[in-house]
Amino acid sequence: MEKARKQKRAIKKRKENHQLKFFFIVTFIWSWFFWLPLALAGVGIITVSPETMGKITLPVSIIAALGPAVGAFAAIRKEKGAAGPYFREFLSLRFGWPALLYPWLILGGITFIAWILPELFGQARLPMLLPSIWVFPLYLLIMVFLGGGQEELGWRGYAMPRMEAEFGIWKANLLLGIIWAI
Repeated sequence: MEKARKQKRAIKKRKENHQLKFFFIVTFIWSWFFWLPLALAGVGIITVSPETMGKITLPVSIIAALGPAVGAFAAIRKEKGAAGPYFREFLSLRFGWPALLYPWLILGGITFIAWILPELFGQARLPMLLPSIWVFPLYLLIMVFLGGGQEELGWRGYAMPRMEAEFGIWKANLLLGIIWAI
């Protein structure tokens, strides 16, 4: 009986490792399919006019940065047949009040300290340079789609939980950081 359980766990672990490898393969193929021509043009191996590079770099980089999300989608589709429940859970707003309160308190506190700190040392207080509150939803959209937020579906949402289960939190974060740097 115990032997059968161990075999089941070993099979499950191999399958999970295979899924994680599949995620990384899809992620890197997608991302580098788009980034490699830009990198080669940047070092002069491919000839592209500066005007064209200026026009295509941002859109191509945005598409390339979707690699981890595409990898997660492909791995989940392969593993479970559908990715909808995963993305609904990832985008769910059901979390405790501390997750909503702490960022406001921490970021607000840091901003307040930075604003008042010069006065504590006898200097003039810095003018408050914060934009209107109505700018923040736009900033959020920009960060999600242009500032790396789109990558988190794959790195934090898919790879990290599986790697933490395998290696523990510290080693998993270190390994994923090294992989991400590639």
